Formats: sequence, structure tokens, C-alpha cells
Amino acid sequence: LPRILPLTERLEQLFASRIDHLPVPTRDLLLLAVLDGTGDLAVLSPDADGLDALAPAERARVAYVDDTTSRLVFHHPLVRSAIIHRSTSGERRQTHQALAERRRDDPERLAWHLAEAAVAPDEHVAALLEQVAHQHLRRGDAVAAIAELLRAAQLSLSGERRGVRLAEAAYLGASINGDLAQVPELLEQARRSDPEH
Repeated sequence: LPRILPLTERLEQLFASRIDHLPVPTRDLLLLAVLDGTGDLAVLSPDADGLDALAPAERARVAYVDDTTSRLVFHHPLVRSAIIHRSTSGERRQTHQALAERRRDDPERLAWHLAEAAVAPDEHVAALLEQVAHQHLRRGDAVAAIAELLRAAQLSLSGERRGVRLAEAAYLGASINGDLAQVPELLEQARRSDPEH
């Protein structure tokens, strides 16, 4: 299943009623938790005092700190979706940028958070994603590698690098996953990105 599930309008209103009355710092901390996805309290608030903002969410039965794992847990998976739906794209980009700062020691999470925070092509972030894709490929996770190569292609500054990344994603899809449906389209995009090569 996707990490964030789609909500009907009725479900969104139901969960939003619990979220909308929360103080802004609490909503910000919850968005941080949703986009981080681990519930790791040290990432959510490096300063322990910042966790005081969780109290209203706990009282509203939106989320709680699991005493056995010391992680933030949402009472219902759809709460996460409602938090995303109630945020703006700008708020999500700022939150991803903040998470990238906190995830400097984790290259995979750093690369994805920087990619999600990017609003324009960025070759540095594209190169980081490509490195992470190759790490995933070495571990046998071709699905993650393809997703990272496709996002790296979107962030590529040059047509040549975009073409290479698209072609590699097509190759992995065809040879490792056996997914031939997207290969022609990816190869055509690669050709348009770098017609000479």
C-alpha cells in the first residue's frame, strides 16, 4: 500500500475535525512525523522540550508516544493522510527540507527529502538519488532503484544525464522486474532528452 492513502471527502472531514483545532506547533510536528515516516522522536524534535507540542495531539487521540518503542504512533493510518491533505505544498517542501537537515547521517533519507523539497532541477540532488538507486540495486531492490532513477531524471539539469537515468530505469524495469509496459515510453523520453546519444 502507498504510505499515504487517498481519502474521500467525508473521511477527510472526519479526520480533519480532530486536526484543525490543534495548535500550529502540534500540526507542524505531526506533518514532520508523517513525512519522516519512522516516528523517531530524536528526529522529530532533537530538543526534548519540542515534544511538548505533542500533548494536544495525544489528548485529541490523533497520535501517541509508544512507551515500549519510544516512537510516535498515529491512532489510525488515515490520520496520516488527513495531515497531508490539510497541508500545503509549500509546508511539505519546508518540512522535507527540515528533515533533510536532520537526516544528514542517512544518505537514502537525505536524498529523498532533498528531492521532495526541490522545486527546480538540481544536479546535486539528482546525483545523490542516483547513488542511492545503485545502493538499492546492489541490495536487490530494483523497484526502489527505478523510482529513484526516475526522480533523479526529473531533477537532472542536462538532457544527457536525464537520458542516461531514464534509459537505466527502463533497462532495470525490463531486465530485472520484467515490466515491459513502460519501457518504450521511458526510452522515448530518453531519446528526446538526449537525441545525439
